[in-house]
Amino acid sequence: MKNLDERGNASFYIIWIVFIMGLMLVLIINISGVFVTKQQASNAAEQASIAATDVLYDGIREAVSDYDQYQIQKFLEANPLGVFPEEQKLSYKIDQQETSLLALGYAANEAAIQAIDQVVEAELPGLDEMLETYITDKIRTKLTDIRQVAADVIQRNNGDSSKSEVTVFKGERVQVKAVVHFEGQEQEKFLRKIVSDIPQKGSGPKLDFVHRLGWGEATYPLD
Repeated sequence: MKNLDERGNASFYIIWIVFIMGLMLVLIINISGVFVTKQQASNAAEQASIAATDVLYDGIREAVSDYDQYQIQKFLEANPLGVFPEEQKLSYKIDQQETSLLALGYAANEAAIQAIDQVVEAELPGLDEMLETYITDKIRTKLTDIRQVAADVIQRNNGDSSKSEVTVFKGERVQVKAVVHFEGQEQEKFLRKIVSDIPQKGSGPKLDFVHRLGWGEATYPLD
């Protein structure tokens, strides 16, 4: 009888240990899942903010082109037979600055961004304040594209774009908050399933000229 009792107790302890180990395994899986999801949301936010900033810079280039045409028109109105000096075009100044930055060892993408920032910041508000007008108008027209590209990036990272948002501008940057949904495992009656939306924020490169625009901080939903 004693041996039977000992075997029974041993079996009970083994079952209990296996059960506890099972709970711990589920708990570890859930904790690991939270960290993985958090990193996924962080990556989505960073990628989305960079992509959104690229769209914004495309808009700035378009605004610069519009402003150059405005300068040429104003010049020709005053000098019908004249030729507008190439070196006075904003696009020309940006190209020259980009070339200089490349010579200093800047990467191509960084040189392009820095050239726009430096030249536009120095030129604002521009002739008749029209550079500022062209830029602010272009930013407004690009907001839809900015939101769309950020939403696409977040969705590709299994995020929920309907709960995500973009802020223009946060500390002179485009900031994106990406939300990724997490559902953990559960152990019935003992360990409740973790269900949570995990948000993370990411910011694109700093836009040095923004402080010259008088543009306030504004947040927009992606969907």
